[in-house]
Amino acid sequence: MLAALAAGIEAADDNVARSALARIDWILRGRARRLLERALLEAALATKVTDYTEPAAVRHVLRAAALIIRGVKGVELADDVTVLAAHEAHEPRPPATWPIATIVFGLVAFATATTVAAATAYVVTGPKNTNAYERPAPPPPVGVFRHGGTPKRDPAIEAVLGQRFPAVVTTAAVIMRGEPVDEGKRAAMLATLRGDPAMQSHGAELSRAWRDMLDTLGEWLVLKPMDRDWSETSADLRARLDVVSDQLAAAELGYYLDPEILGDHPRRRQGIFTYRIETVAFVRANDAEVRVLELRRLDATTGGAGVLGLTSEEIEDPVVLLDAIDHKIATQVLPILVGAPFPIGEDAWAARRGRPLAQAAGAAIRRELLAALYTDVKSPERATARARQLVVGSVRHHEAQHKLDKGETLAYPLPLARMLPERKNEPFAIRARYELSAYLSQIASDTWLPQLTLFSLSRHAFRRGGPRVEEQLVAVVVVEAMAARLGIPSAGPVMHGGEIDRDRLAALLGPMTMRTTVELRSAAAAAWAELFERPLTRLYD
Repeated sequence: MLAALAAGIEAADDNVARSALARIDWILRGRARRLLERALLEAALATKVTDYTEPAAVRHVLRAAALIIRGVKGVELADDVTVLAAHEAHEPRPPATWPIATIVFGLVAFATATTVAAATAYVVTGPKNTNAYERPAPPPPVGVFRHGGTPKRDPAIEAVLGQRFPAVVTTAAVIMRGEPVDEGKRAAMLATLRGDPAMQSHGAELSRAWRDMLDTLGEWLVLKPMDRDWSETSADLRARLDVVSDQLAAAELGYYLDPEILGDHPRRRQGIFTYRIETVAFVRANDAEVRVLELRRLDATTGGAGVLGLTSEEIEDPVVLLDAIDHKIATQVLPILVGAPFPIGEDAWAARRGRPLAQAAGAAIRRELLAALYTDVKSPERATARARQLVVGSVRHHEAQHKLDKGETLAYPLPLARMLPERKNEPFAIRARYELSAYLSQIASDTWLPQLTLFSLSRHAFRRGGPRVEEQLVAVVVVEAMAARLGIPSAGPVMHGGEIDRDRLAALLGPMTMRTTVELRSAAAAAWAELFERPLTRLYD
């Protein structure tokens, strides 16, 4: 595991560390992978790293994970300088290449066969573990959760979810960092939350779900990822938190708890986060209908998702993250409106050879914005509000497409298969396929800002350094497929030699900046149909 982490540190990519474990003795791989994931989770919490697009941040987390695996004590894991010094004091040894554990296992397998068979029979016929908690089916949707709109507010609940509940949750991160915790104070905080009238005043079901969740939270808070009961207790807590969100919705209250404590998505940071539901919206595709929640963060803790929206197996409804969209509006959209170029990169290539494309992209997006904002452009407040509305709608369509795709069997597009010939069944490749569908659908369904969506995606492919993300490959496929549909000539594959040729990518995107909204949307719809081998159903609100 230490050698695997060393490889990941060198590449600034946690997936490189995971892949390195595929070469070790097969009998040890499963346990090694589990221990590695636990160490990475503990390191993520202890270092407080939230931006995994920075190579230095990724290396910091991986070095901290190595120290955790070694059992090194007394190191402040949130301090990158201290972690670097402690890590460099320990030189990892190369892993053994002989399958020693497999040989030993083979020698003792016959002698233990009878014992194993007897134990298996006991497991099969003996008592089952009935303590695992399973989330019951949510109550039928009512009010705005059935028809759409703005849910009810309760200032008392907002105070609990925005301040007192996060204060208890953050004690878990304190434990991860090896800092002392006042157990008596934490127990008193949990007891106060159990008896808080905010949740009790909205019916017995919500009150019971809240108390049961807090009981499980109390058990979870004393555990670490390396502990035996960590995974089981985390799964129970996740289900209990989901039930609280279900019961809040049943009371028509606009609050949501996001328990990201077991996920392994690279853009999802571990923690328990609380949100206010600003709006319940619905996206339609012919006869299908997808409910989407528009969320604003309540708690002030660090971490959470660094993306504009989320759809996952754990989340019942797709969500749009309004705080992240506000940041995009303030730092990217409004500057473009007043003449700034589109920021396609920050290195020397972007400053020189990429600058003409950045300026052309800014001009194209500006034309879209001026047409969409119309007279609102005369007022900064109205322009900001209208731009937010348009971006939220576009992201809502993206996340709704993810939800629709979960119920379908998507074809595996040939361009992705060529880029990932040996990895098409791994999580990275699967996520890339679904992102490809969602981005093309988003562009095809975006009445006002397809240029903004196209270049927001494409900028991933211009970035250098840090771990590779799905959007980099998706951007290449989207741009090449749309350019072919628009009749834009290509100088050759954008991806060659395992790297993205930024000059070729820019040469395809440049002419697209002069195409109309209708042309871009039509090209995206045609590309989706070709890649996924069936017509695209456009989305609308």
